[in-house]
Amino acid sequence: MILDRHLGNLTARLFLLVALGLTSLVSLFTFISQLSLVGNGSYQVLDAAMNTLLTTPARFVTLTPISLLLACLLGLSGLSRHGELTAFQALGHAPSALIAAQARLIAPLTLLILLLAQFIIPPAQFLAQTQQAQALGPGAPVLANGGFWAEDRGQYLNVGRFDYDNVPEQIDIYAFAPDGSLIRAVHAKRAEILPSGIWRLTEVEETDATGTSLTTTRMDNQSWKPFLSPPQMHLLALPPDAIPPWSLIKLIHSRHIAGRAVTQYEQSLWSLVSLPFAMLGMVLIAAPFCFGAPRQANAGRPVFIGVLIGLSFELAQQLITQLGERLALPAYITALLPSLLLLIIGFSLLEQQQGTLTRRRLNQ
Repeated sequence: MILDRHLGNLTARLFLLVALGLTSLVSLFTFISQLSLVGNGSYQVLDAAMNTLLTTPARFVTLTPISLLLACLLGLSGLSRHGELTAFQALGHAPSALIAAQARLIAPLTLLILLLAQFIIPPAQFLAQTQQAQALGPGAPVLANGGFWAEDRGQYLNVGRFDYDNVPEQIDIYAFAPDGSLIRAVHAKRAEILPSGIWRLTEVEETDATGTSLTTTRMDNQSWKPFLSPPQMHLLALPPDAIPPWSLIKLIHSRHIAGRAVTQYEQSLWSLVSLPFAMLGMVLIAAPFCFGAPRQANAGRPVFIGVLIGLSFELAQQLITQLGERLALPAYITALLPSLLLLIIGFSLLEQQQGTLTRRRLNQ
């Protein structure tokens, strides 16, 4: 049908404009908050701008449902103001046809989100956090071949990789005397970062070079106090929502086997899974506000409705997440429940609107 194809293309164009506008607006607020760090260490305005730019893809993903809602509302209200929806209803076509035209955007958007989450967001987030840590103070880590180097007063730390479980691996620590001679070298397979900030090194091989000959000692565990500040270490650790989905699944599995807490990682994974359902709910809930609306309706009405629904949905997500944490509910319940509630409300409103349209046709 020509009208539903036209609406699908119109909604796609509106989504791009709305998503660009919302992402830019939220990024502006992020940039303003980053300006509060300017002057700390060598952190400058350019660093704030780069950090904001690198974290923009993550904001785009978060704003996708409300962007789609606004695009659907604007598209349908535009057709309504020009009488096209009225003609569509007069011909006896069900609103579900136009809803399906808008819902077709969900599949490509879901694929785009998965590609961004798997390949773009994690390295961009890691680069943003590492550059910020480097600029905030001396001795901050410097990226090198997937890991980082850090130095402070004759001590050098090299971490081969910093895995998605926030655990440093393939660790080398070097200590040098003021004359540049090597004092000590430590190699460890991995390290557990304790709440106190101390690193518990495992599978340690320590070489002492202070004597006339090198002495190597092997230990299962060794404690080491890093010279990196807690904020710098925090900036190096990727948040769960910046971990690639496939790596997140493997991480949850490995932590389950080890008997370690997985709540925050499961919440992040299920939040990603819930996005297509949230988008479908946004498409469904947009239609009842436009079908049957007067042609002379204010052009700002759909924007106001969209913002109100989006804020309500975000508030519901936050409340349900907090309640789920207090009640120790499974992560899939707290992540999917807001989207499922949105779907139920959308179907209910659409059914009511369909009944209203049917009664109008019978009375004519």
